[in-house]
Amino acid sequence: MNIADTLRMDGINAKGFGIIPKFVMTDTDLTPDAKAIYAYLCAHAGNGTTCFPSRSRLMHDLDIAKNTYYVHLKHLTNQGYLTVQRGRFTSNRYLLVSAPDKLKAAKPPKTTGDSPLLYYSGLKAYGFGIIPRLVMTDRRLNRKAKALYAYFCAFAGSGSVSFPKASDTMHFLSLGKDTYYKYLQQLISFNYITVAPRKVQGKFAGNHYIISEFPDLATGRQLAQQRRDSYLNRLQNRMNKGFPPCPKNCDTSKGSRKKAAFFAPSPCPKLWDTKIC
Repeated sequence: MNIADTLRMDGINAKGFGIIPKFVMTDTDLTPDAKAIYAYLCAHAGNGTTCFPSRSRLMHDLDIAKNTYYVHLKHLTNQGYLTVQRGRFTSNRYLLVSAPDKLKAAKPPKTTGDSPLLYYSGLKAYGFGIIPRLVMTDRRLNRKAKALYAYFCAFAGSGSVSFPKASDTMHFLSLGKDTYYKYLQQLISFNYITVAPRKVQGKFAGNHYIISEFPDLATGRQLAQQRRDSYLNRLQNRMNKGFPPCPKNCDTSKGSRKKAAFFAPSPCPKLWDTKIC
């Protein structure tokens, strides 16, 4: 009896994964839902030629209606990132395009020095990351949270990199400030993103954001609660020293659902990596 050796992967990629290009995730011609659909397809195409996930399964995992699905799928085909081969007696075939036409009009990747270079062609030349299938099929996550996660993955593919600016992320994903932080908090609560405070010369200097290799829901909720408790403690200490919780009219938009305390400038305590309280 021959027993074949088996190679398996542990962690978040154990259920499969794919490549997510940075070029696509930063294309402002695509809607957030189109990017979520694209990331979902990439997560299922990572192991070569595979069966296209059924439409009903995709709509179920992304919690998206049929008409909405086709609207945003059309965005992907119109922008040249996806082609559909209609089957007469069989199912349609979908192809993720590696070198779409609009790539020709883009600026080539930056090069420095006179040394010989080695780099990818097509979309990969502009950077890419790994997108796990497990996250894209997790129905606890809103599809905008999945698009946000895919955006982060596209930037983290080269290892340790600077966390994308919140303003840039909101621009490329067409998200408002409230929506961005809502779904970032959702990713943190489910432990798909871990936040670690960083210090420079003993002083708090923002946070590190880590894409968790072994996400754990209980850990995520505990860490999220600790961050909320820490924020409330800093806010209480500020009030004990005679400072008001936050100045009035500190938000630029009226009618925000966020509490004013979340938008106060320094010395109001920081909750996130940006100057938002």
